[in-house]
Amino acid sequence: MYYNRWKSGFQVIRQIGLLKIFISILLILGCMEVVSRIAPHLVSKCVHQRFGHSQRISQVDWSNYGEPIVWRSNENGARGGLYQGQPVRIAVFGSSTSIDSLLSQDQCWSESLRCSLGESMVHVDNYARDAAGAAEALHILKDLEKKQIHYDVVLIMAMIGQSVNIVTTDTTCYHYWSSWSAQGPLKFPGILRKRAKKQVQQEPFLNRIDRYVQENWLHPDVDRTPIREKRRLRNEGLVQLHDVERKKWTDADIQKREAMISKLLTTAKNVSGHCFVVTQPVAYDQEELPGVSRRWGSLYPIKGTPGCYKNNRSVAEGIRIENTFFAEQAPVYGVDVIDLDRYIRPLLRQRDDLFEDKWHFSPEGCSVAADYIASQISPVILRKMNEK
Repeated sequence: MYYNRWKSGFQVIRQIGLLKIFISILLILGCMEVVSRIAPHLVSKCVHQRFGHSQRISQVDWSNYGEPIVWRSNENGARGGLYQGQPVRIAVFGSSTSIDSLLSQDQCWSESLRCSLGESMVHVDNYARDAAGAAEALHILKDLEKKQIHYDVVLIMAMIGQSVNIVTTDTTCYHYWSSWSAQGPLKFPGILRKRAKKQVQQEPFLNRIDRYVQENWLHPDVDRTPIREKRRLRNEGLVQLHDVERKKWTDADIQKREAMISKLLTTAKNVSGHCFVVTQPVAYDQEELPGVSRRWGSLYPIKGTPGCYKNNRSVAEGIRIENTFFAEQAPVYGVDVIDLDRYIRPLLRQRDDLFEDKWHFSPEGCSVAADYIASQISPVILRKMNEK
């Protein structure tokens, strides 16, 4: 009998203890939620958190294969150093060609541009993201406009193709995000948990479970053949490459692109009085050196024809059509055009070290591109410096 009473008492105590733990957890979570909802009304939206930083080893068949790739993000969520009071500020928008995601930051063309124009005179914020499009650039430009962050020059590399319809957020645009968040349940303030947003696409350090889920459940149809193997298949003639005619845009397609360009360039003009559209360079020309096309590693399947892929000419012409459309629209909004593709195209007949694949620069290509862009914007830079 005493044993049964003792056992019953122990169970009651244990149940009370578990209840206390449960209640404590609820109270902690409740306090976190209250703080996360009140804090944005008490603290400035822009909070200086620790800055994003990455250093990893390249696993891609690139010029820096096996070498460390280092980049950092600054107080504005862009790749680049902290602002040191330089008289001229430049913002860069674009996709993988502008961010050079497989090169270290000091090798990309935006950094070479800063060096060409003078490190003590020019500060460059690179907002480009791998696989980004106009929607991401527009999102960031709207945020800069809202925060009243002004730049002397904005450079936008043409990249309107793949992001016309997507919905973008702060976490998909910036290299790290520094604002308070009070959306959704249990969003703890970023300054307290010191959250730095990393570029997930460039940091594929998934554990085995994550990798299994990605490869078998979420993205089972993604071609995971290494670039080196794709390049070998192309160069040894083991895949069928065909010339295909690009599908013509409908009136709806044209209107959608015009609307996106209008929003993008109009907002860019509100952030900077001097905006430039830079055409996307492509490593293809009819008279190119063989070494250029042989480094193309990507394969683009032809829909409805298994085992057949688009040849270099078809892919390059598709990109150049997008370039032309963007460049033709830019003057309508008072935006100048830097035709980088036209400048670099003849150089493909003289040298084969400017690109690593279809449109990603080598370090040498970054330097050439930066020098040409610098020559085109130097008059604006000089005027700005004289005004200040």
